[in-house]
Formats: sequence, structure tokens, C-alpha cells
Amino acid sequence: MTHPESTASSTVDRELAAVLITLAPLGGRGASYLDLARREFHGDAMLRGPWSSGERWLIACAKALWSGCPEKIDLAYVATLDESFLLAVMNGIAAYRGRDFTTDWSDALTDAAVAQ
Repeated sequence: MTHPESTASSTVDRELAAVLITLAPLGGRGASYLDLARREFHGDAMLRGPWSSGERWLIACAKALWSGCPEKIDLAYVATLDESFLLAVMNGIAAYRGRDFTTDWSDALTDAAVAQ
């Protein structure tokens, strides 16, 4: 599927970066489903391949980050993914937003307790 707003740009392509980062744990096995020159991601074709259930979730998350590919994601299931897959999804989301992020859960809990 070609992105509807394909343009040559010197800026970082956050959407494409999000897909690449999310699919990174698959190594080179996902490369044939991406056409960087045409800015295409063939997520549906990719899902027809022989993937594990966790790998399928990575692909589904990548599709959800690719405009024009409405994909509903069960975040509770995503939270149960293997750590490397979960990190890839979270980093893909951060790339889509155009920024890195870190969350210290203990600080978040402290902040919530203080707010009470």
C-alpha cells in the first residue's frame, strides 16, 4: 500500500521509521515487504507469511502505525509480548510521535501517590 502523502523530503519520515523500528526484531525477514524507494509497506502480504504469534503482533502493530492501514490493536495483549517485541512496539510508537521517551514506573507511582 502506497502512502497517500508520499513526497521527497529531507526530514525524517516518522511513519516509516515507526514501521522499521517496530519490525526490527524480525531482522532481514521483513525487508522484502518494504519498498523504501516507493515508500510502501505491504503489511497484508507480510501477514500471509509463516510467522509466530508474537511476530504477527509486531506486524499488526506496524500496520497500525502505517497511515491508511486501520488496524485495531489489543494493548493488553501487546503488554504481554516478549520484552524485545514490546520494546520494539513502544519505540515504534515513540518514533511515530517524533520523539523518544522513557518512563520510570516507580516515579509514575510516586507522582500518582503524591497527587492523591
